[in-house]
Amino acid sequence: SSSAASDVYKRQVSVLQSVLGVTVDGRFGDDTETSLKVFQKNTGVKANGTCGIDSWKKVIEHVKANTK
Repeated sequence: SSSAASDVYKRQVSVLQSVLGVTVDGRFGDDTETSLKVFQKNTGVKANGTCGIDSWKKVIEHVKANTK
């Protein structure tokens, strides 16, 4: 359902925001986009502000490296 998809999207954005160190609100706003571009640049991913597969791989690597 679209409600379930919306919930998944909000959770994904919340994980991303947590990694980026911005306010976790489940919405992909300007602060999230700006911080994502910095994260992408720092991790060698094309800094386009879009969280595609390459960016998600880096997010997952970051989470795994910082989770005990």
